[in-house]
Amino acid sequence: MNFRLYINGLLWAVLLVFTTSCQKPTGWAVYYGDTAKPKVFTSYKLVVLDRLYPFSLKRLIKNDTQVVGYVSLGEITVNDPWYQHAKAEGLLLQENPHWPGSYVVDIRNPLWQKMLLEEVIPPLIQRGFAGLMFDTLDSPVALEEQKPGMEKAAVQLVKAIREAYPHLLLIQNRGYHVLEETAPMLNYVLAESTFTNFDPAQQKHILRSKEEQDYALNYLYKAKAKAPAVGVLGLEYWDLTDVKTEEMLTKKMFENNMLPYISNRTLVHVR
Repeated sequence: MNFRLYINGLLWAVLLVFTTSCQKPTGWAVYYGDTAKPKVFTSYKLVVLDRLYPFSLKRLIKNDTQVVGYVSLGEITVNDPWYQHAKAEGLLLQENPHWPGSYVVDIRNPLWQKMLLEEVIPPLIQRGFAGLMFDTLDSPVALEEQKPGMEKAAVQLVKAIREAYPHLLLIQNRGYHVLEETAPMLNYVLAESTFTNFDPAQQKHILRSKEEQDYALNYLYKAKAKAPAVGVLGLEYWDLTDVKTEEMLTKKMFENNMLPYISNRTLVHVR
């Protein structure tokens, strides 16, 4: 165990207790459903919501809750308004086998950056989102060997968005292979599934091996060394009736200087 990170984790815990006792929003949550109303999230300091979240954000903004909108940087689904445009322009690569109907984007094409800045992001800003959470960046980056230039393009995307929106809160979900370069442009890294994984064969969540955990943690340590100010949000998935394991996962996230959140795989449950 890294003692310094353990102490930092304890400080996070003290901070959470203190802010809760002061009745101010604290902690964080991520929710991609469409039924939970804003009042459910007023106890959180930061909330990541889907771009189609149907309720007004005004109550949360007034509550000083930082509301962040989901943005897929590396994949486009058949339900996205820009799907047909992207398909017609030849931006779509293979379908994600784990998420049918979602296609990896050729992020090397300058048109994708233009679409992000002109079609995808502006509606979120207009709704009042204070920041963006970048997801699916791992998908095109994983194709670097077959399609050279994906990693460079991923960094360029994050840089272009930061330059276009210098005051937005930016969060990157994983994207570890480019994280050292993107971290200085981010406010938070979302460390998803560092300690757990979903096993399709068993159709349940399982604990990762120490080697798998260390693989992700080493990338996070390097990113923190490059950008000490960047925060780390921990996100794990588990059976929410298993309180003992949930407590263990929360402790592990604290020990590794992460602000923890545990939910179900579809992220439609609010803790």
